[in-house]
Amino acid sequence: MSDGKLIDFFHGDERMMYGGLFFSLCIFIPAIFQLSMRMKRADGNP
Repeated sequence: MSDGKLIDFFHGDERMMYGGLFFSLCIFIPAIFQLSMRMKRADGNP
C-alpha cells in the first residue's frame, strides 16, 4: 500500500492526517507572518 500518498505517512488514518495538516498550518502561517515582519524594507534610518 505504499503508493506515495500523504495518508501513507499516517498509516491510513484520515483523521490523523487532517489533524497533522491543521497543526502544521498552525505553525507555518505564524512563521510566514513573523518572517514578513522581520524582512520589511529598511528605510535608511539608523
